Amino acid sequence: NKHFSELKSLTKNKARLIVAEARQYSFKEQFIIAKLLYQLKPDIVHIPHFNIPVFYYPNLTNTKMIVTIHDLIKQISIGRHTTTLPAPIYWLKYFIVNYWVIKQAVYLSDFIITPTEYVKKNIQKFYGIDSKKIQHIYEAPDKTYIDTKNKSPEPLPDIIKTENLKPLTYLIYTGNAYPHKNLTQLLLGLKTYNSQLEN
Repeated sequence: NKHFSELKSLTKNKARLIVAEARQYSFKEQFIIAKLLYQLKPDIVHIPHFNIPVFYYPNLTNTKMIVTIHDLIKQISIGRHTTTLPAPIYWLKYFIVNYWVIKQAVYLSDFIITPTEYVKKNIQKFYGIDSKKIQHIYEAPDKTYIDTKNKSPEPLPDIIKTENLKPLTYLIYTGNAYPHKNLTQLLLGLKTYNSQLEN
């Protein structure tokens, strides 16, 4: 609701906006979004994440469903060390997400979008889906990360010389320390960066 008027002004009344008051990954989301989709009967629905409404069957309304699956982290990184949740809640959530929600998203969708070829191959491996049903589309970087002067980025040592960079003595990381965040690689990268500055 709090962003509704802002979105309405951005679309300039060229789109029909509907408020769905339900937090993502909640049980409420499962029922409210499913109910809305049954009422609207869209020609195509795009679910931009794996958390599709599991009680929604697009074939009942002749709707084509496209799902974007960003990764299969929960199938690859498994166990109590991957969460801060109590064990019973973690395992319940694990089985619901992996053996119900994502499965539904994969098998009920008409088409799947992934951000990388790696995720596409993982979906094929875990679910035996035909590669024709999946297309990887790289996520575009923000324009602030694109060097408009040079076609390709300079190698690190050249950047160090031209920018007069100094060794990093500390690093602030603002994410969870789950195994799939690959913090070991981040620290190794920092070590490599500093060792190149010393040479």
